Amino acid sequence: MMVDRRYFLSALSGLLLAPGAADAAEGLKVAEAFEVGPEVVVRSLAVEPARDVLWVGTSGGVLEVDLSRRTVRNTFTRKDGLANEYIFAIGIDSQGYKWFGTNAGGVSRYKEGKWKTFFPLHGLADYWVYAFAEHKGQMWIGTRRMLPAYCRRAAPVAPCVNVGLYKAIKLSTPND
Repeated sequence: MMVDRRYFLSALSGLLLAPGAADAAEGLKVAEAFEVGPEVVVRSLAVEPARDVLWVGTSGGVLEVDLSRRTVRNTFTRKDGLANEYIFAIGIDSQGYKWFGTNAGGVSRYKEGKWKTFFPLHGLADYWVYAFAEHKGQMWIGTRRMLPAYCRRAAPVAPCVNVGLYKAIKLSTPND
């Protein structure tokens, strides 16, 4: 993942900041390391440029890292609202919602201190969530079984589109 010509690499028990592309000709070197905890695995990263924040998904929850100061602003776990602490994927949509795909816990969505969790009973294809991508106002959610889509301006849970092996569903509710 690249931000301002810097690269973030995940590693067992830490996060490494590699030098920019100009330095790559000299070989990849670790410019900075950030400890996330003993025996903690970093699985996903997402940058929120407007707030200068790096979101770090780990096997022990989510870290909100201030990129300017290189300090942790917040740590989120189940007690804060995550469905599961093992985070496989992070997505940030155009409305500022942070989406966290978990290992067997569905999807947890966060914005301004408020959490909402989606499970298969809400229309999610599976509890294991591996990827997010936003396109034209829809948050696509990649799971172990199918690829559902989240339709932000939609009515309560209802089918949206069926295409081959993929299924798109609406996960929103009014005023959500």
